[in-house]
This record gives sequence, C-alpha cells and structure tokens, in this order.
Amino acid sequence: MKNPHDWILCQAACLVVAAAGCVSTAPPDQLGETSAEVLAANGISVNGISVNGISVNGTTTNGISVNGISVNGISVNGISVNGVSVSGTQLRGVDATGGRIDGAGWVGAQLTAQLTDGSTLALRIDATQVLPAPNADVRTYSISYPTASGWQPLCTTTTNEAIAFPGTWNLGTIRHQWDANMFSLGCRGATFAKCVELGYKGDTLIDSYHAACIRAIRADYCGDGESHTITGTQINIYDKLGKQLDTQSWSLESNWTPDGATCIHKARVLTSLQEPDVPACVAVRATTDCPATGWATPVLIRTEVNK
Repeated sequence: MKNPHDWILCQAACLVVAAAGCVSTAPPDQLGETSAEVLAANGISVNGISVNGISVNGTTTNGISVNGISVNGISVNGISVNGVSVSGTQLRGVDATGGRIDGAGWVGAQLTAQLTDGSTLALRIDATQVLPAPNADVRTYSISYPTASGWQPLCTTTTNEAIAFPGTWNLGTIRHQWDANMFSLGCRGATFAKCVELGYKGDTLIDSYHAACIRAIRADYCGDGESHTITGTQINIYDKLGKQLDTQSWSLESNWTPDGATCIHKARVLTSLQEPDVPACVAVRATTDCPATGWATPVLIRTEVNK
C-alpha cells in the first residue's frame, strides 16, 4: 500500500498548470509534505517520499485535492497574460501589450487551479526569488490561496517556495508527462524540487537524471510509483554527470534509471527482500548483480546507505 504522504503534485508538488483538463488522478489522501532538506552540495541527502509538498488545508480534508492550474485566464495586476510557459524553472509570458513577463514581473499574478472534484481554486503569486549558488539559475515562487481567514501559503514549509516545471506528472506512476498547455509546481523540500536542487535541472534532464533522482530519493525500486523508504532516512547519492559526488564509504544500495532500480544490493529500510514480504519486482531486483563501479547503460545515479 502506498504511504499516504507519497505525493504532492499538482503534480509536481506540484501544482499543475493547465489550459485543459489535468491528467493526474492522485487520490486526495496521498497529498502530503516532508521536512526533508538538501543537506550538502555533494553526497549525503535526506530522502523523502512526498513528491510535491502541496497541501491545501480545509480542502484535502474534504477529499478534494489540487489537480492543476490553467494557463488560460492568468492575469498580473488585472492585465491578461498570454503564451505562458516554463523555461528551466522560469515562468514566461507576454502581456496584452506584447511586453514580456518574467522574474519579478509575476508578483501579483492570479492563477486558477483545478481541483479533483472539478471545481477551481484561486492562487496568487506573492513573491519570487532565485536560489543561492550553486542554484542561482533556479527561481522559486511563493504562492497562496484564499480561505475564510485570509490568504494561506500553498507550500507549508517555512519559506513557502515552489519551483515550476514544464508539463505534469502522473501521480500514480510518478512519471513526467510533457504538455505545452500545463505546468507544475513543486514545493522546496519535496522530491521534485529537491532533485532540482541536487543539480538535476533543465528541461533536457527531466526525463533522464531528474526522473532517476525521483526514483532514487523515494526508493521507488520498481519504477511504479511505490515508495519503499521512510522520510528522513539518509542516503549517499551520486551520478554519472558528476553533479553529485561520492563522498562516503557507505554500502551500495542500488543503481538507478528513470524506470527505477536495476538492482538492490542493500535496501534502505526493508528488512526482507523476498516474496511474499515484498512485491515480486523488488525480490527480482534483489537477486540481480549490482555493480558498485562504472556506469553501464542505462544507469545514471547510484545510492548508498549507512548500514
């Protein structure tokens, strides 16, 4: 059974922005948050199973969750915005006069999120900022939604910062889906945003290193969206690109691809790797050879555990 904190999306963590219907169908009780943070520039990271960190108080308790945001109908200070897209982590658009909107120009923007019951929820961009080096090319957005007691932060972390992504994620399989009419938001501290801060950023990496990172952070061994870890567990993560380096002499856990682990040498938290204690796909990977060196295709990322 999936952990109830496995998700956050809007798909991204993710709030999805859509011009038409959103394709995600994550159960509302799977929305959650995580306190996991990126601990260091290289090596050790704290894993977490929440994918986007979005939690709308007073909405999820009624069995309803945020499903997406329409790129149509967006306005900034009463002026309509057209051609909305995400480039890297930057929202881009053009106002009615042909002027370009980016950076701080998005402050005050009004968005409309779709909820899973078909209703809508207003969102507002309250602030935007870039992260410090080595992620000075990453922009975050502080977003809120209205309640009877006033506007509340969409991301329930201290800073209420979300990172924007092009397209959406299927919240069942945690697989990215390209869609020119939709974008997603991932709250900092949750998996989607965490993998960006680990260095797997840029549109060209979303379906490769970023996807493999998501599987690795969540211990999604089978690549089916099922997490096999506990939030807060430390892992040593490094990759073929050299974005993250091997800084620890820990035990090999797994080699990772966008479709999950190719093998399991030592599981993160599982005490048994045999059926019927674990799914057949996990048991098979536990009997597969797990090289600790080299980067045989299609392996992109490797994780180690301190056990």
